[in-house]
Amino acid sequence: MWVLLIAVLSHPAGAAGIVAEAEALMAKGQAGRAAALLYERLDGPGADPALLEDARAWGLLGESSRAAGDFETAAFAFERGWAKGGDAAMALLAAEAQIEMKNPEAAERVLARLTVVSSEEAPGWRDELNAAILILKNREEEARPFLERAEKAGRAGAAHYLGLAAFHRGDFERAVRHLDDAVRSRPTDYYSLLYRAWAFLELNRVGDARGALDAVRAVAATPEAAEMTGRLELRAERFEEALARFREALAANPGYAEAQFGVATALRRLGRREEAKAAAEAFRKLHRAQMENLRAAYDLHQRHLARPADPQPAEDLARHYLAVGDLQGAERMAWRALALDPARLSARLVLARALAGAGRHGNAAFQYQRILRVQADHAEARRELEELIRRHARRRAPGDG
Repeated sequence: MWVLLIAVLSHPAGAAGIVAEAEALMAKGQAGRAAALLYERLDGPGADPALLEDARAWGLLGESSRAAGDFETAAFAFERGWAKGGDAAMALLAAEAQIEMKNPEAAERVLARLTVVSSEEAPGWRDELNAAILILKNREEEARPFLERAEKAGRAGAAHYLGLAAFHRGDFERAVRHLDDAVRSRPTDYYSLLYRAWAFLELNRVGDARGALDAVRAVAATPEAAEMTGRLELRAERFEEALARFREALAANPGYAEAQFGVATALRRLGRREEAKAAAEAFRKLHRAQMENLRAAYDLHQRHLARPADPQPAEDLARHYLAVGDLQGAERMAWRALALDPARLSARLVLARALAGAGRHGNAAFQYQRILRVQADHAEARRELEELIRRHARRRAPGDG
């Protein structure tokens, strides 16, 4: 476990004083500092015997670590707090942290040990977690009843998954309603924002789609957002603007076949026939390469299934997904590799890049910092962290200490 801020080596107060100081730091928005203080006294060489038995201290370490982007420490701390007599919420928070790390099996193991739920909020919460586990296992239809119960119980996180499910069924009006709720709950969630914009586009609500895409790009100016904006401009018959957006997407991801198709379409609509013909041929080449990428992903996935305890195939698949622009796939498989080998810096670098690409700048920065804590001369991590800070310093993540 790591908490990447200066740890406090001594403290004049007892266990209660340490907890009070950590709570004060949390109240000031200094989650990282609170986590560092608690971590040193709970799981470091200066562990305090009285604090080790304090469920509240473990729970606070979980809360502060989660806020600082350290889900690994959060999951560990919440489970330990639950074991020390904490309430059911700690077990649910431990499962939630495992879901953040795309580890449905670990989340399922935590929930399986939770036989008594006393909190009035917990039934909907547990349904939401069960749904997330099923979705991570690609069992979306089985997840729907859990999501519907969670939504009725007032769980805001259910809205995101219900929105995605409605989108994939082609029910775009319902998708917009659910994703609006999801965005109200988590205004900077890239995927809720992206799918909401896409649903508006499918409904041909061009003005709403434009505003929704502006919100996406404010969080993360990804190739997907640029390509979708290009499609929007095509519908608005603003062909020069569409061409610019499709080329922006291609500049960021040269293998983006859909963006290349958009370039060909925009050029054709502008009457630039020879350029359109060349762009269409480039699209056909990219489409063939895309089919090759799908076959490569299948082969890598089969290798991972054949060696589930080996982190290398999981990391190889994560790298492949990152290279083709599948940020969700890259994040999921990088976490899988790290679950098998937490010290694997190369997988952590893939994770940091996927998080940064999806606009989760605070979480990405934490992963870069964690690499540098182990290997201070890691040139790629240092360069990419400095660039991340330079570009997004004004969007400092809540909880960064």
